[in-house]
Amino acid sequence: YCAMHAYKMYQKQLEQRNCLDFAHLQKCIYNLLLDPAKACYLTKGIRYVLVDEYQDTNYIQERILTLLASATSSNNLFVVGDEDQALYRFRGATVRNILEFEQTFPGCRKISLMANYRSHHKIIQHCNKWISSIDWSNPQGLPFRTAKEAHAASDKYVDYPAVCTMQHK
Repeated sequence: YCAMHAYKMYQKQLEQRNCLDFAHLQKCIYNLLLDPAKACYLTKGIRYVLVDEYQDTNYIQERILTLLASATSSNNLFVVGDEDQALYRFRGATVRNILEFEQTFPGCRKISLMANYRSHHKIIQHCNKWISSIDWSNPQGLPFRTAKEAHAASDKYVDYPAVCTMQHK
């Protein structure tokens, strides 16, 4: 009862202030895109839909992106993401969106970017070893992770000292 009462008060405050929170904004956009006349107006001129961090999208965001992309001449939806970097489950994101992307959008082209430009090769090796030691299978369907192995972007490894000093002139 307490949570329901608090939510109703929250809704009332939003309405009184003529405000929307992020979840309600998403719902409004989704509802607008479901109306063919409004969707046509809103999506006029869209040629491409590009999404970064797709692993952090939630269900309604995926639906919005799908509706936006379906308005393009050839369903131009380009997503970038990595299920190993999924962080936002606490706010409703689902890693299933990226794991099931190829089933949701059959015929899509997948490009794997496995070069890591940020980490030292020893860190990448340890991470690959650790992550491959886990069983990512899923008895109910698609696995929880795509099998992959990252590598350092350069073969020219430099072991930097733990402390660097700069000389000032």
